[in-house]
Amino acid sequence: WERLATYTASYNQFTGSWPPALSDVRTLQYLDISHNRLTGLLPPKITLMGALKSVKLNDNKFAGTVVEDLYFLPALAVLDLSNNQFVGTTPVAIG
Repeated sequence: WERLATYTASYNQFTGSWPPALSDVRTLQYLDISHNRLTGLLPPKITLMGALKSVKLNDNKFAGTVVEDLYFLPALAVLDLSNNQFVGTTPVAIG
């Protein structure tokens, strides 16, 4: 996990919550765990993953509010949170 740059596990019908070990991978640039059945909240530690360029969490069952700092990760170019159960608003700077 220490040097992992890409993690793709989409379309696997995974269930459960956010994989806790992912939050500790500071080198991760591309994350795609879309099209599964993942539930629960996104961990606040996701905002410490500063190397992220692309995050695809769409088509799961994540809920709650999105930690606002996620929208402002320095390298982030792609963020897809669609088709989940998030609540709240998108920051004005993004929307």
